[in-house]
Amino acid sequence: MGLRRLVLGATLTAAQLYQQPAQTPLQYTTPCALLGALFPEQVVFPGEQDYTNAQQKYWSIQQAELSPACRFLPRGARDIQIALADVIYPSNASIAISSGGHSSVTGASNIDDGITFDLSEMSSVNVGDMGKTVVIGPGARWRDVYGTLQKQNLTVSGGRVGGVGVGGYVLGGGFSFFANQYGWTCDSVLEFEVVTPQGEILWVNAGHHEDLFWALKGSLGAYGIVTKIKMPTLPSTSVYAGALSYAQPHFPLVCNALKNLATRADDDLSTQGYLSFAWLQAEKRFEYDVYLMNTEGQSSHEAVAAFEAIPRLGGQLTTTTIGKSADDIDRSNPLGFRRFKFTLTSTLSPGAMTAMHDIVKTFVEQTKFDPTGIIGVTFQPLTSSHLKAQKNIFNLAPSHGPLLLISVDLWWTNADRDIYFSGQANKLQHDLEMTLKKLDAFHPFIYPNYASREQNPFASLNPVTMRMLAATKHKYDPNNLWSRTVPGSTYLN
Repeated sequence: MGLRRLVLGATLTAAQLYQQPAQTPLQYTTPCALLGALFPEQVVFPGEQDYTNAQQKYWSIQQAELSPACRFLPRGARDIQIALADVIYPSNASIAISSGGHSSVTGASNIDDGITFDLSEMSSVNVGDMGKTVVIGPGARWRDVYGTLQKQNLTVSGGRVGGVGVGGYVLGGGFSFFANQYGWTCDSVLEFEVVTPQGEILWVNAGHHEDLFWALKGSLGAYGIVTKIKMPTLPSTSVYAGALSYAQPHFPLVCNALKNLATRADDDLSTQGYLSFAWLQAEKRFEYDVYLMNTEGQSSHEAVAAFEAIPRLGGQLTTTTIGKSADDIDRSNPLGFRRFKFTLTSTLSPGAMTAMHDIVKTFVEQTKFDPTGIIGVTFQPLTSSHLKAQKNIFNLAPSHGPLLLISVDLWWTNADRDIYFSGQANKLQHDLEMTLKKLDAFHPFIYPNYASREQNPFASLNPVTMRMLAATKHKYDPNNLWSRTVPGSTYLN
């Protein structure tokens, strides 16, 4: 697909560009009623089955419990433009934007009383340029992307979890098994189609609106609604991947193996892995797992063999595909839980990993879990090769690496205990951060896709980057419409 730009003047309303039947807006008593009149087949209301089904697809129960006055299912950028110009702005309505609904931050992709822009209808996956590129709708799930591309023996540097939506994942950075070669998934993007806060529909890339193109990469939707994402395809070869499980006494050995894997990344770009441990209250035990992948399908690779040599409880690596791997990982991320998630970053130190493990063990001993409660911690290396490939707003240099990206997830089921578990999670975050600082292992980077509501991903950016982001925001949103209209999706002032 060549570059296509539809630039609409800031003073031009969507209604001027879209032939609508004559109507009297005053007859509609609510924004949802007017939106339903404009898009009679694309607005669903409480009590309707499609509304209920959509609400049940959120990863976090707290998100699913929010009750928008209606859900709007646009089918393209023009629908969004019309909705903003003719309904949302004139009525001062608030909106949330949902691509896959995988955020654990309450209000990030759903809203009470306002209107949720549900992008699930915008889920196309179209291969172009003789198979060299793919244009993906933000509402697609990675399992759909991989399934479509696999039919043409192609893949893409996308999400590790099949059920995650493309839009939010990419705008928050995106961690891929191809990160050593291509950086964050957002770094691979060739073009975005975006509806700006002023209602312009723009195709942006490295040569056109390059300031906005850069600012979209890592800003969590602070600059409008991305409606298409163009990325390069990769040849779809078999991968060698799977999970290995270990007993607690071997945890230090696994930490050392993970460090060695990350420090040798320049010599082995094709092998990636992460380490997770979790307390399972139902079984009263910890479990320890490593997920590994060699994207070239090499089963006898030295880095993989180091993990296989450690005594383990079970698991194996097999020849598979990216799509099958994403589905396998998806099964460890079930729906139906209340959640609190936060992130930290540290230097890649086995000592820091074991210290954090000990803090979590103490936390488990002091916390009153629900019968099926879980706390999970994941360590994902940010290699120097990964950081060398990035082209985004993150202020991370290759010299900073290897780093360790840490995510902590707390799951429970009883709504009456939301305040308790949120307080416990905040205390754990503080204790882990203080421990890392005492070990001189703390790094200020806050990964947007894992951040809690209390964590501001922009806080770790340097003043030069912040000035550039602020200038871009003023250029495309001079009246600060977005932060007022989308209260749950922007951290940028």
